Amino acid sequence: MGRARKSDSGLPARVYAGRSAYEYRPREGGCIRLAPLAATPEEVHRAYALISTKPVRKGFAGLITDYKDSADFKKLAEQTKRAYVRYATQLIAVFGHMEPDDIEPRHIREWLDARAAGKSAVVANREFAMMGAVVRWGYERGRIATRPTIGVRRFVEQPRTRVVTADELEAFAAHAGPRLRAYLALRMATGLRQGELLALPLRALTQPDGLHVENPSKRGQRRIIEWSPALQTACDAVLHLEPRLRPFAWPAAGGGKLTQAGFQVEWQRVMRKHVEAGGERFHEHDLRAAAVEELDLDHAQRLLGHQRQATTARHYRRTPEKVKPAR
Repeated sequence: MGRARKSDSGLPARVYAGRSAYEYRPREGGCIRLAPLAATPEEVHRAYALISTKPVRKGFAGLITDYKDSADFKKLAEQTKRAYVRYATQLIAVFGHMEPDDIEPRHIREWLDARAAGKSAVVANREFAMMGAVVRWGYERGRIATRPTIGVRRFVEQPRTRVVTADELEAFAAHAGPRLRAYLALRMATGLRQGELLALPLRALTQPDGLHVENPSKRGQRRIIEWSPALQTACDAVLHLEPRLRPFAWPAAGGGKLTQAGFQVEWQRVMRKHVEAGGERFHEHDLRAAAVEELDLDHAQRLLGHQRQATTARHYRRTPEKVKPAR
């Protein structure tokens, strides 16, 4: 018979009051947060019942599936979730039949090298990032005893050097409709991420102190971009899109809100026309770098919402630096 508890009496087996929450600590190891310390005993028992009755899917494939059903996955940006669904197909094909504890760093290294040779180092890195998220999630919940992704090196990626000029952007915009032209103007005035732009509510464009931006996927990052003539003109173009009475900034052609998938369809259609007319293809993400090309590094970092200035310098400074000769 096990020893009687000295504290936390009345709680389910292996449930304890931690520093900030009630926690379930499986016999296999790990820790699962059940409810905040302010929760009632009934709420703690209900939370415990949910995890104790939920069937655990087997193998690494099951761990991936459970991760995609988790609250952690649901908090990710929509674009990231769609990408992770694609990456999961590759991870399940390679590791799905294995038990999580049987996966070793050497297995991951072999897969990464083969994936980089057959596909690309960038794709391999993105899939590896998802694998790391799945492993971390499983480790914290006692589903895997170690984290085999730790210590496995990613491939070094070379930053893009493509610079989109004002003339190129004007030529591209000539093939676009009013909505995409308004998007381009706002993108170039702010340097906002695609997800941030498409998530803007209409009220964010009508505040007296500037454009209000919030990005829940970036730790709830919030900032206000002060009004300038160019920003005001860009926002006015968005406000004049039909229908005028709507809660969101970007209306879809058939009604409702424009999604990232719908935006990509329009972007690729206009890009094909641009290339057919003799223009050179560029990525939509290249516009983010073009927007801050002429700004000093500190201003660019704050406008782009980067935590580290090194990120801004590495990925968004694409024009070679001009220096004077020694003599």
